[in-house]
Amino acid sequence: MKIYSDIFKLKHNGISPKQGSILISEPFAPDAIFSRAVILLAEHNKNGSVGFILNKPLNKTISQLSSEFGKNDMKVSIGGPVENNKIYYIHTYGNKIPNSMKITNGLYWGGDF
Repeated sequence: MKIYSDIFKLKHNGISPKQGSILISEPFAPDAIFSRAVILLAEHNKNGSVGFILNKPLNKTISQLSSEFGKNDMKVSIGGPVENNKIYYIHTYGNKIPNSMKITNGLYWGGDF
């Protein structure tokens, strides 16, 4: 039986991260937050990056976490370990929500409502 000792060595695909990219964590990353995480890169420039973990649902609605949203059944996910005292949101409403930031065509984050 042939043993593939380099089976878990990942090779760089030559594609640089950019705004709108989807990043997939290393399958066996030891970090509890980023283990098996799928991340949407919302912003990426010389000043830094902002990304949101897409596949870590909290199994709670926004109204269960804050009374400011009334009876709203929008699902909430753990977006990541930074600034976790704030609520960030990804949406498709674009300019209908003032000060939204475009991620890619048809996809935005934040804004004032």
